[in-house]
Amino acid sequence: MWWAVLFAVAQATQCPNSVLTGRTSIKLQLNGIWNEVSGVAVSRQTVNGESLAWIHDDSGGVHAFGLFGMTSGQLIQRFDLPVDPEIPFEDPEDIALGDCGASWPYPGSGECLYLGDVGDNNKDRTNLRIYKMREPDLSKITVGATSSIPLSGIQILRFIYNTTLGAPTINADCETLFVDSVGQEPGEAKGDIYLVTKWIAAIDLMKIRLFRYPNSMQDGVTNVSLEVVSAASSLTDQTWTGGDMTRDGSLLVVGGYVVTRLWRRGPGTSIVAMFNSSGVCASAGLSPPLDAQIQQEGSGFTPVAPYALMQIGECLNAAPCNASLYHTPLVTNTNAPSAAPASDASRVSMDLSLIIWALCLLCF
Repeated sequence: MWWAVLFAVAQATQCPNSVLTGRTSIKLQLNGIWNEVSGVAVSRQTVNGESLAWIHDDSGGVHAFGLFGMTSGQLIQRFDLPVDPEIPFEDPEDIALGDCGASWPYPGSGECLYLGDVGDNNKDRTNLRIYKMREPDLSKITVGATSSIPLSGIQILRFIYNTTLGAPTINADCETLFVDSVGQEPGEAKGDIYLVTKWIAAIDLMKIRLFRYPNSMQDGVTNVSLEVVSAASSLTDQTWTGGDMTRDGSLLVVGGYVVTRLWRRGPGTSIVAMFNSSGVCASAGLSPPLDAQIQQEGSGFTPVAPYALMQIGECLNAAPCNASLYHTPLVTNTNAPSAAPASDASRVSMDLSLIIWALCLLCF
């Protein structure tokens, strides 16, 4: 029995494969409606047994979510957002599904959708915001129909970057948003939102920062000054266009035009410490590459283990195309070196601690 416990502990702390191969794809029938897809989030819910992915358009696109079948590629339902000055839909760049957190003011159950209207190509926006809403009950939808999400069910989370709190500039582009659904460590909470800024020029990459929007400050009224929580070197060497964290908080992905990077987080490790430790699980280009007419944009995880990485891109030059939704299984890396590199020292220490803890349990 003791060996079974040790095996389970060791398996729980291993990284996925480092080469990100075995990728398959399905064409989404976008029908010329969503031409600049910028984000993807996979639901826990299903319709007729089919897994479902939420997508949204970039700036100037349709003011609506698309809910697509991940096997058929068919549009399951369109969800229109209200046309209202409070929701300008100026440059929405990423979407996430996760815990609503203790601050969520509305009744009901289920997860929340987070849509980040956070893009700022010209570095001049004063109305950055995240739209937070309860994910609709998909058991009640009519396949192929169009529904509306009322303004009364949307919490508008405003924010600014503040140089007195560590931001290198008061304006920054951003295309990466993810949500903490576990609140695992001190200072973290369910429903905390994290943002990774986007810089393109090589000279500007060192300005990339990880910001946190605490759940406790998500009141839908205050224009919150976000504090920098990380400027890790594992973030400041690429241009990032999307990201996600698994619902159990064990894996995080940030993807860009060239590289997709994965981090693994064990018990006792905060999100910030995970980035700052440089303990990257995988950092690789995609194999095979995206379709020629697609620019990589959104990244997300399937909701339960064994996890898969889902990625999607926008049609180049906003030309209509049926973009592919890519599925990469994150299998255990069986070819990992026996000796961990120096950057993984903290991960090895954590693994040994867990094994010792498991052995102690067997003593009782």
